Amino acid sequence: MVGDRVRIRGLSQEQPGTEHKHQKLGMPGSGPPEVIRTGIQYDSAVMPRSSRNQERTGYFAGRAPAELPPEEHHAQKTYSKKHFQMKRAHSLILVLLLGQHLFSAAAVVDSIDVRSAAMNKTYKVAVVLPASYSKNKAAYPVLYLLHGGGGHFRDWLISTPDKMLVKNLADQYNLIIVMPEGETFSWYLDSPSDKTSQFETYLTREVIEKIDATYRTVRSGKGRVITGLSMGGHGALFLSTRHPDLFCAAGSMSGALDLNTATWKIPPEFSSNVKQGFQRVVGDTTNAALYAGYSVVHMADKMKTNGLKLIIDCGVDDFLIEPNRDLHRRLTANGTPHDYIERPGAHDWTYWNNALPYQVLFFDEVFQNNGVKATN
Repeated sequence: MVGDRVRIRGLSQEQPGTEHKHQKLGMPGSGPPEVIRTGIQYDSAVMPRSSRNQERTGYFAGRAPAELPPEEHHAQKTYSKKHFQMKRAHSLILVLLLGQHLFSAAAVVDSIDVRSAAMNKTYKVAVVLPASYSKNKAAYPVLYLLHGGGGHFRDWLISTPDKMLVKNLADQYNLIIVMPEGETFSWYLDSPSDKTSQFETYLTREVIEKIDATYRTVRSGKGRVITGLSMGGHGALFLSTRHPDLFCAAGSMSGALDLNTATWKIPPEFSSNVKQGFQRVVGDTTNAALYAGYSVVHMADKMKTNGLKLIIDCGVDDFLIEPNRDLHRRLTANGTPHDYIERPGAHDWTYWNNALPYQVLFFDEVFQNNGVKATN
């Protein structure tokens, strides 16, 4: 198929040329990505029980207690106690030094307020800075990472099974990761019916402008990428397609890529609730043309024209699998190069915890091809 790369993780063998990607992630050629974790493990600074028993009973230089004169018994006990205390002190010092080194070497999370003139509101934005950021004056590439429906800006930091995931990726790939607020049901668009929900303007103008003014970033599209999960997957592709000058690549994880809920595998009650939300943000839910205009699945031709690098993945058990397959078919039909991945998984944090490292690896290769790389 023209311009198409498909990797079905866990269902069939991967196509040639993907092995190097697994190696770069620190993984074998198959299985889920291994995420590098920062932390130390150490045993208590005490000697083995058998050694302690020997010293307490006076074994020294192969002689039993009865063979030692009384003054040597006292010397032996004094030596054992001091020896134990010195070993314990040395171990504690080592632990403190290692802990201080690892703490200073870890990525840090910053939280800033970003005012929206368009909505007359102020929202929090989480920013993960790699450990190297404080050690040089380089400009850093930026990943904008969007949360899903019903969530908030801190989700990627508190909801993943691996709570160090985002920090580790920032350190591993030497990039800034920005997690903006998108409210629970904004869909990252400028609502035509609700003027208090203007998140396309907020993200593409106000947030990016604030981030570039606050941090040492690559202040051009060649140094920015965007991805997200579910509603955020739609938002990442929607914003990058409508503003291709701002980004060089975009991704989606389990993206709700079609606002027509008839394409979702969900119960009627859930569908009814979602439609009520869309009624507020988009408008009349019976207006098919209106909803098509806001749905990423209908933007395949614009994606081809833009030429941004694209990566799309979804779990085979996800209720949004069909809209993802639909966009993949459309991009394949019009010859738009893209990475499309299906792997076992559902619409949950276990899947997204596994998917994000693959997306960041993809973006890192795009940055390298653009000649964008902050130095350690």
